[in-house]
Amino acid sequence: MIKHPLVNITYSLDPRVVTQANKMLAYKRELIAEHEGKGEYDDIILYVFERPWRVEAFERYQPLMTAAQASEILAELWSDTERVWCNGNRERFMRLIPKVAIRKHWIEDEEEFNKLPKRMRVYRGTTDAETESGEYGLSWTLDREKAEWFSQRYAADQGAPAVLTATVFKRRVLGYLTGLEESEIVVLPEHLNAVQEIKGIEKGQHS
Repeated sequence: MIKHPLVNITYSLDPRVVTQANKMLAYKRELIAEHEGKGEYDDIILYVFERPWRVEAFERYQPLMTAAQASEILAELWSDTERVWCNGNRERFMRLIPKVAIRKHWIEDEEEFNKLPKRMRVYRGTTDAETESGEYGLSWTLDREKAEWFSQRYAADQGAPAVLTATVFKRRVLGYLTGLEESEIVVLPEHLNAVQEIKGIEKGQHS
């Protein structure tokens, strides 16, 4: 692999691939200069940088943004990030979200959120590796079936499926994201209470 913040492609000994990579790098550098001149930081972060480096790019450009820009772009970036654990991004999100998130960008359905109980039960679909490490992610859901679905998805290449459950006080919730019909709850791991693994989740079995 050629792994660069702006170019992330499968490496080949074919010199044409190297030439293509260098052309892509030059083109993206031109795009960055163009977008910087217009203050279009969302385009730089979300469409020019490769996924593993987008959170790092956000940190670079955040001082140039308004508070509203930063909150909105970070919410888009969170929703777009598939593998939060890569490249130190989990720790970056843990630092950034509490400082940057503005409610209107992170609570997508205010009316439904207000109906939720003060203390709610949440679920997380993951693998046995996370369960054993005790280093939990920030993304949970109110929907147990959705958590089971995610556990099977990650188990395909990351280990045995596992579903965690915990409780969290509403006042500790950083985000309530409903755009993908996932009832996602964003919460810092230290604000989770009584985290437990739901037993009986086996590979290939979910409702």
